[in-house]
Amino acid sequence: MSSQKLQMSETQNLSFEILADPQVTDVLFGGSAGGAKSFFACLWLVVECRNYPGIAIGLGRKELKRLKRTTLVTLLTKVHPALGVKEHDFKYNSQEGVIQYVNGSRIVLIDMAYAPTDPDFDKFGSLELTHVVIEEVGEAVKKAVDVLGSRKNRMMNKEYGIVGKTVMTCNPTQNFIRQEYYKPYEEMGMGRMQKWQRGEVVIPGTGERKPGYRAFVRSSVYDNPFIDDNYIEVLKNLDPQERKRLLEGDWNYADDDDTLFKSIIMDRATSYNLPEVSENFNKFIGVDPADKGKDETVATLIDNGVIVAQKVLKIKEALVGEDDERPVSWLYTDELIKFAQTNGFTAKYAKNIAIEGNGIGVGMRDQMRIRGWFISLYESNSTERSWGYYHLMEDMRDSEIKLLHGIDDGELRRQLAAHTYEMEYQVPKVVKKEVLKIVLARSPDQADSAMIANWAKRGGKKHNDSSKNASRIRF
Repeated sequence: MSSQKLQMSETQNLSFEILADPQVTDVLFGGSAGGAKSFFACLWLVVECRNYPGIAIGLGRKELKRLKRTTLVTLLTKVHPALGVKEHDFKYNSQEGVIQYVNGSRIVLIDMAYAPTDPDFDKFGSLELTHVVIEEVGEAVKKAVDVLGSRKNRMMNKEYGIVGKTVMTCNPTQNFIRQEYYKPYEEMGMGRMQKWQRGEVVIPGTGERKPGYRAFVRSSVYDNPFIDDNYIEVLKNLDPQERKRLLEGDWNYADDDDTLFKSIIMDRATSYNLPEVSENFNKFIGVDPADKGKDETVATLIDNGVIVAQKVLKIKEALVGEDDERPVSWLYTDELIKFAQTNGFTAKYAKNIAIEGNGIGVGMRDQMRIRGWFISLYESNSTERSWGYYHLMEDMRDSEIKLLHGIDDGELRRQLAAHTYEMEYQVPKVVKKEVLKIVLARSPDQADSAMIANWAKRGGKKHNDSSKNASRIRF
């Protein structure tokens, strides 16, 4: 394979430098539409296949059909000619979804769609890959991204001394990608690129351990030397929100229409200071107990209208020994009382504590009452849960509730951002918890705990779901 001279933008040249760094393991190219993100990702993976015979790179997207109609077309009709790859240099097996080069290297097309029959993405288990490239990563669920990423470093990495990389592209999005990549980039000052440490890497061949890094590279349509000026004009004529997102690459305008906790609401609700000390006791705790021993039991503390702390209650810390036969609810109650007392609660203020009334929750309520702590029981159903989240959004919007910056490394915000809704006769219907578990690859325990704490702050009353009393969402 021979290549012709390519016209590269400054961002693309910088990107090649980043990907050549063995300590950078995960890279996201995010920003506006038309920024040549897909072209560059394909360019890099074809160059890797050319330079290292016998390697295998996974190329994935949520929908395989869209991957074939978009990225694959870019690879075959633009990247291959740009690199001088001729028809006799490769074979494409459309049925198996594999591009095989004459030097033995392969690109494997991967369908990343979620299937209820395979919630853990075991279908990726047999893959042995050198690198992973994920197109439009914002479309995929986190579990799919994590599992597919775990299949790198398994094909010829040691032989060539190369560290496997996960290379991703996306337009601005509000899911886990924003929290894991854009927020660190934003907090570090933004610019063309930022990288930050995340774990370690072992350099193949030497065994040397070094800091590992994630990187965010901001792409812009204006960085694309191949873009048609008329395409930019099309982006300019979009409605304001889509123009901000797709032309300007503004991540604060990436909310979908059905997003309940808009980014602008959460940005405005972020507090960078602890609340002032109040003469009156104005603290509330919400507890989302583990569901039949699964997930986590999380307690959220609201202090003078600010969510200041979230704590995972771990009963292992309370166990005396393996022969301890006390009920699980008793052990969780021990930890909850410790958390409450540490934050100034006494039994006098127990009514400011609310626990969801699942199996363990009811047991905790009973244990608390036995000890003189008469707490509130939040009895959840789909209607109450929807109204609970709706009211939390309203209170954040109206500055009645704020989020202390950095209390949980963004996990609460990430979980809230995943909540979508629809209105039926002025009554909100919030996405089910079972769906959120798929999107987040975990249970939304932090979000549920915060919602329950806000329910306690509001007086702990059931909502009257009569449509004539329902308010409308306004932003």
